[in-house]
Amino acid sequence: IRVLVPLVVCAGVGRVLDLWYWAVPLHDSPPLFWSIFAELIYCTLYPALLPTLRNKGVGTLLAGSWMVAAGLIWLSPGRDEMLHGFGNSKTWIIGLPCWLTGVWLAQTISRPAPSRSANSAWFWRFAVLAAAVLPHKADVNLAIYYGWSPGPLPFAMLVAPVCAFWLQSEMRTQGGALADLPSAIGSAGKAAYSIYLVHMPALQIAAWTGAEGIRFIVVALVATAAVATLFYHLVELTSCRFAAKIASSMSRRDRSVQAS
Repeated sequence: IRVLVPLVVCAGVGRVLDLWYWAVPLHDSPPLFWSIFAELIYCTLYPALLPTLRNKGVGTLLAGSWMVAAGLIWLSPGRDEMLHGFGNSKTWIIGLPCWLTGVWLAQTISRPAPSRSANSAWFWRFAVLAAAVLPHKADVNLAIYYGWSPGPLPFAMLVAPVCAFWLQSEMRTQGGALADLPSAIGSAGKAAYSIYLVHMPALQIAAWTGAEGIRFIVVALVATAAVATLFYHLVELTSCRFAAKIASSMSRRDRSVQAS
């Protein structure tokens, strides 16, 4: 429900206003919908993956999914494309390690932080900085001197594990500090969640104003923030509350059945 409601709203608006980035048919979805379809697949697969997650741990499944995704990218002739260019049949496989990383982070941050967590955080900060710069330099040099470039996605798969450990170290080290952040920052972060769906219409709104150069960038940023906040409160938050209410009702029903 949490995923389907935004999808239905966007597809409906896209059909009415003839917006290509929110268009149908769904079998060849536009770039903005690939992550929603991937999440629908993950939610469907989760019950089947749960026994493996409990018995083998998420680490084993994460490593296996990473190797499959990396192999799919390297063996695909269009590996220099954006992720959505692989189509709905493949993007969910490539995105699966990202989803499992979220599961892994949710499990690991609940454990006590090691005594050297602060030093570990600084190590991974420098590591992720190097991982962000060096692959780009290597890609450019390969293209210049050898006329060949693997493209951004293969390098992204190499950088991904470093980013995962960096996020883990930050969440363990800054967990208490993050809880003390002003509520306005937390609210802004939640509202920004919808940017993945609304950045294209926000850019279109900015284009309608006729602004150019720096003015266009400013208008685009303001429009993105406004549209994302509106969409989050009207659609995303509403669907989340509705899904939580249904889950709570089902949980109460299960408890009553067990009690009887």
